[in-house]
Amino acid sequence: MYNPFTDTWAIGTSMPRQGDMGAGTVVGDTIYITGSYNRPIGQV
Repeated sequence: MYNPFTDTWAIGTSMPRQGDMGAGTVVGDTIYITGSYNRPIGQV
């Protein structure tokens, strides 16, 4: 995770799986990722 106010990086909580088809936004100093879809590996 990057904090633009302090110009520092920190380790954040990993997402449980890779996802696609999601949306993201930045509010203040926080990035939100919502609505991702977990596809089986190799499926398009």
